[in-house]
Amino acid sequence: MNLAELGKVVCLIPAFNEGERVGVVVRAALSSGLIQEVVVVDDGSSDDTAAVAEAAGARVIKLVENRGKGGAVQAGIEGTEADTYIFMDADLLGLKPNHFPELLSPLALDRDVSVVTGVCIAGRLRVDLAQRLFSSLNGQKALRSDFVDTLPDLSEYGWGIETVIHEWVRKGPSKGLSVPLYGLSQVMKEEKQGFTDGVRSRVRMYREVLEARSKIRRMNK
Repeated sequence: MNLAELGKVVCLIPAFNEGERVGVVVRAALSSGLIQEVVVVDDGSSDDTAAVAEAAGARVIKLVENRGKGGAVQAGIEGTEADTYIFMDADLLGLKPNHFPELLSPLALDRDVSVVTGVCIAGRLRVDLAQRLFSSLNGQKALRSDFVDTLPDLSEYGWGIETVIHEWVRKGPSKGLSVPLYGLSQVMKEEKQGFTDGVRSRVRMYREVLEARSKIRRMNK
């Protein structure tokens, strides 16, 4: 296995008001020794997300207005050249440098694998359960750039982009697989936004996920 064969690896992190957390994610990525560039897309944040990300060593793409997760990831793809991408959420807990080779290794071992999804294990019970039940929604992924180039415009899908990627793999011919990321978890929406606003965000997320799946499946018929 030679991870150098994966070429330029870019870690792409969409972030909205994640100044308290994004620096840890950036530093973990850079400490892995496998990432040539970390790009944080500041999705119209009103806090210090951009400044914290830059101080931690990331290149920041700053969006004036909030575009949602899909719009932020699409802006990152369009503003970056890479052979291999790692998509990471900005609100992760317990992220370690060793999680990056765990995501990348399957791509190096099998050229037919285009997408690797990381599943949080042994982190926080609620997150572990949600990720096992809805593994296709996990935001931690390693992807070949030639696969990313085939995707539709992700800015149309909001929180549904992981579903778009899952459905794109399902239609073939690319292969996808999942790997456990032990000790990794993330902050729940209800913790960041308060219970009421967090629940509203969660309902909106699930709605966008269902809409994305329906749209992509119609497209692939």
